[in-house]
Amino acid sequence: MHDDKADFRDQAKVLVESAGSEGFTVAEIKEACGGDVELYLLNQQNAMTDVRRQQRLVDDE
Repeated sequence: MHDDKADFRDQAKVLVESAGSEGFTVAEIKEACGGDVELYLLNQQNAMTDVRRQQRLVDDE
């Protein structure tokens, strides 16, 4: 699990740049991410980590 949204600074930058090249504005990206792209990415990664952890527990039963 990740605790620091700064871990996702580079990924957020890439996301914003990629979306910009597709015609999205920075404001649109931030709005889609609830206002904080780094925190959004952190929360999404942690959710996926939790799902994988739960799946391993089910598989081990």
